[in-house]
Amino acid sequence: MDKKSLTTSSFHIKLALIILIILLFFVVSVQVAHAAEWQSGNYRWANGTRLMMYRGYISGEYFNWAATSVSNWNSALKQGSSNVQFVIAASPYASKGVIYYEGNYGKNGWVGLATGISLKAQGIYIVDGYFQIQLNTYAPYNPNITAKRCATAHEMGHTLWLGDVNTVSSGNDRLMWWTTTSNTAPTLSDICVLKTRY
Repeated sequence: MDKKSLTTSSFHIKLALIILIILLFFVVSVQVAHAAEWQSGNYRWANGTRLMMYRGYISGEYFNWAATSVSNWNSALKQGSSNVQFVIAASPYASKGVIYYEGNYGKNGWVGLATGISLKAQGIYIVDGYFQIQLNTYAPYNPNITAKRCATAHEMGHTLWLGDVNTVSSGNDRLMWWTTTSNTAPTLSDICVLKTRY
């Protein structure tokens, strides 16, 4: 091979690598944006949906707080025009609903985590799928009962497509404030946002 052929060949290899990197970046970006859509999009459960809240793997203490959260969020939902409601279920799996887990997930930056599983939408309405809520019992993150109750109720708010509030002008009095607060039930500010969806 002469010098010109080597230079041309090297150029084509570099060009192919650049194109491959751009394609990979595009594919990853599309997947990430799609995954984030479920969390930040304008979604809501279809009218009339009964969301089954299953105990999963949580202690009696956490289950009592989750049951209280069901009651509090149902009261908030009744102030809107939708008849979406949570129902405490005995079944280990519900196609639409919430399953709670608790465990020491360590120093990972979150007190609670709500993850949508197999969610399916028709337009803006979620018609199938469920949420897994993980409650982190790592002591420095949940130092007291109020913090634990707040996390239990806050994560349930995410299953109704309410996002974290992280600007003071939006109201740091909300249950959906991005860090632990003294609130253990939806506030008037939370309910106002909820009513825009339900």
